[in-house]
Amino acid sequence: MSTSILIVDDEPNVLNIIKEAVSTAGFEVTACQSGEEALPLLETHPPDLLLTDLRMPGISGMELLGRAREHSPDTQVIILTGYGDMKSAVEAIRLGAFDYLSKPVDMERLVKTLQNGSERRRLILDNRDLVGCLKESNRLKTEFINGMSHEVRTPLGHIQGFAQILQDTMNGLSEKQAGYLQNILTASNRLLNMFEDILQYSTLTRGIPEPNQSHSSFPNFSRTV
Repeated sequence: MSTSILIVDDEPNVLNIIKEAVSTAGFEVTACQSGEEALPLLETHPPDLLLTDLRMPGISGMELLGRAREHSPDTQVIILTGYGDMKSAVEAIRLGAFDYLSKPVDMERLVKTLQNGSERRRLILDNRDLVGCLKESNRLKTEFINGMSHEVRTPLGHIQGFAQILQDTMNGLSEKQAGYLQNILTASNRLLNMFEDILQYSTLTRGIPEPNQSHSSFPNFSRTV
């Protein structure tokens, strides 16, 4: 399945050139000439990637970034900026954009950046799936341990209790018989303590942290190419 990308730029010539290059690279492209045109698409059909000019009349690229973070946090946003907008581009990175590119855009670098953004998104989704699997595995493990503990601790408690009664009430036991009872008490107590330790360990390891999806969670690929 190809990666979907929403491209937003108010300059038709720039938009067409980028659209052609990105389509040729295998992306599924939707192009818009304004933030007003892009916003409904972004909110109802979030793309995998959003490539947007920073300064546009009406809804700016920064506002589109905010809406993308609100409606589709997994969408990776790449900002297109002129030289005079570098401070704003850095601010966009701080607010969650994946990367920024200066105009005029080098198409080879643009495609590489989009590929890296797509890979970052895949890593986020894979990480979330893995955490979900670990949580489910942990839940099943906890249920099994709790069930097994109940089934085993109850008869063990009975054995321990009856052995204690015998030890306290029976007179004239031989040294060997008394030793047998003591062995039963010691072994059953050791097993009960073992199950308590298992339950405590299960409780301590039950919580699995949520994946951190902030910009700093994954490397900024395009900055290393």
